[in-house]
Amino acid sequence: MNIQILDNSFRRLAIMTPHSDQGLTYYDDKLTTSIKGGVYNFDFRVDKKHPDHEYIKEGNMLAFKTPKGIDLLMTIMKVDEYTKGVKVVYTDDTTLNLINKVVEEQLAPKEEQPIEFYINNILMKTGWEIGLNESEEKKILEYPNTETALARINKIIEAFGMEHYFETEITPPDAPDFKLHIVKERIEDEKGFRVSSDDLLDHTGRQVSINNIATRLIVRGAEIKKEATIDPATGEKRIAIDPQPVANKYDASKKGGATAIVKSGWSEREVDQFRMNQADPPYVNGKYIDDFLRRYFPDSPIIGHGDYVKQSADYFGVAVGAAIGVWSKESTFGRGRPGTSPDFNFGCIRYFEGNPGNFGSVSAGGSLWQSFGTIENGINAWMRLIRYIYIEQGASYYRDFLNKYSPSDENNQATFKDLMWGALKSFGYAMPDTAIKHNYSKVTDNPRNLNIEIPIQYTGGTTKPNAQVNAKTVHDTRIDKMIEWFQSRLGKVTYSMARRNGPNSYDCSSAVYSALFHAGFKPNISYLGSTVSLWSDIGANKLMRSIPRNQARRGDLFLSGAKGAASAGASGHTGVFLDNDTIIHCTYSKNGIATTGMNYAGSPLYCFRLNDKDGGAITNNGTGLDTSQPALDMYEKAVQRALSQVGGRYVWGGTAFKANDCSGLIYESYRHAGFPINHRCTTVSIANQTYPFKKISKAEARRGDLAITNGGGHVEILLGTPNSGAGVVHAANEALGILTQKNHVGRVLGYYRVQTG
Repeated sequence: MNIQILDNSFRRLAIMTPHSDQGLTYYDDKLTTSIKGGVYNFDFRVDKKHPDHEYIKEGNMLAFKTPKGIDLLMTIMKVDEYTKGVKVVYTDDTTLNLINKVVEEQLAPKEEQPIEFYINNILMKTGWEIGLNESEEKKILEYPNTETALARINKIIEAFGMEHYFETEITPPDAPDFKLHIVKERIEDEKGFRVSSDDLLDHTGRQVSINNIATRLIVRGAEIKKEATIDPATGEKRIAIDPQPVANKYDASKKGGATAIVKSGWSEREVDQFRMNQADPPYVNGKYIDDFLRRYFPDSPIIGHGDYVKQSADYFGVAVGAAIGVWSKESTFGRGRPGTSPDFNFGCIRYFEGNPGNFGSVSAGGSLWQSFGTIENGINAWMRLIRYIYIEQGASYYRDFLNKYSPSDENNQATFKDLMWGALKSFGYAMPDTAIKHNYSKVTDNPRNLNIEIPIQYTGGTTKPNAQVNAKTVHDTRIDKMIEWFQSRLGKVTYSMARRNGPNSYDCSSAVYSALFHAGFKPNISYLGSTVSLWSDIGANKLMRSIPRNQARRGDLFLSGAKGAASAGASGHTGVFLDNDTIIHCTYSKNGIATTGMNYAGSPLYCFRLNDKDGGAITNNGTGLDTSQPALDMYEKAVQRALSQVGGRYVWGGTAFKANDCSGLIYESYRHAGFPINHRCTTVSIANQTYPFKKISKAEARRGDLAITNGGGHVEILLGTPNSGAGVVHAANEALGILTQKNHVGRVLGYYRVQTG
């Protein structure tokens, strides 16, 4: 089959063919498809003899028709060039952009509905539409949780006993037509074969697979929990962080203790698939690390610091095995450090290489190396380096890490790989494994003064906190969320002014607005603004205020180029500071979101600080709920928004202004007031205390809190404390609409508060 190579504006660049002596030829091709997801993957090789091979690069697309007549549009996700003269190419079905769209709860309709009723609700505003539909049934379905669009489609298709596939009809340079076909029997490429979604997870060639990422998000979609606790000894607030996940696959024979490192019989393919952020086997803890070192490397200075190795690895989301493998090669676990002084540079980090902290240097072998002064500093600095210089920059697999860390044209990589393989096997790691560690750290963390509380899981099931982290303000938490939005998309999206609304591409300002919305700084935007609208949002009572360049810090914004209306199009640029010298932004020069120095920011440069409208420190009076004055103002704003809708219509399932049902009124009013409600709430999700809802006592209830009534099927907003006579505002029913009244509808089953952050 002939394949068209397109850029991200659907312009044809070249043609590939499976058999040609003159054109760009592909071979070793494999087309696979997933029954569950209805999506395709296409992998192949091309020789670099023909000049058109330059168009085979990440971000470009392929359009072709399978022998069965199905039109496919694939995105090039990764290109490997480790084989001389050959490109190994991995592509994913462009239909997977559906995965990035989150759909809200779907309440059960009052009557049975056909499949298109449910599917069309999901496809709205995605650019997709139903093509072939062979389903004739009607059903009543309800989906009480938020989830990805593809996951919801899979459930609906399965409930109706059908199968489905996606098709992309494209005629360059026109934009494609996206079709979802619902069929009784799956149409499939004869050369392809059916695999399960679990099989796709172990597709070893991919560095970044949208399908892999999405599947893990579905499985591990719960937000990392952070709860304020009080240290009984000091009275200080701390944040306890959930323990890291553990490996799905491991060598249980190593549970009793790690064995000696043996390099013979090592597998390059296997060690290449190890992830630097892979989850550890459940038995790997501080004692396990110390016992290994005492037995095989008794003069290692790391002995006795096993707990700290595990703590730091868990905080930065780095595999303990990554440290064991690299440290064994670079310094034999600290026995052969670069310098003669106690530098504790276990991973041989060069001076000024990717670590803050103003550490000193030591000279050895004609080079300068960092000297960390303490063992803890050396451990933290190495873990931070792996997280932010490698994993966050797309080099999470060991093969990609090593290509960047020690390229083959500089060193014999086999001497790194055989020792890494032996170290991983001695600890019982299995490669590949799909369990990935969370990252709890920040790019601005200084290895000198980390204050973290990571519960470390021991074999007996007990946990041990190692340190502490101070409780953050609501404003600080939103800064973290804004930056996390950017960091989670590093290397995964492209730059486009024409297709700026995501989820696969953004321009500089749409990325900033998306991050501001995600973090709750701009909760009520109806469109992704531009640099022009950012210039109009400067002031003490607006989004941000101007600051001097030398005061810029983590979480501040920048604008560069022309001011005001003149900044439209390519005349202005914007992004977010990670520190005074580093920014994260969506930039044309890097074709996507990237972390760079200030030389990429543009000029003239203007700096801004987001106004803190959350009132500083969290005040919780022992309840864990924000009761500061700014928070009380937010509740009043929500109440006033609800009262302004009195006289509006009751619309079952509605969330619009003056057109909603009882829970829709909560969603619309509190979201308008800036509360972090990112899903369509229901009385069930409120009663289940789905974030941000929290159950409270009757004695705590006040104006702006909620009451669940009428057997659990109704929710109201309190206009005062219970029994004060102030009454409630609520969306009653179709006959009465939205109104205030003195008494509850039925007996109160419980009171609830909407949390501010």
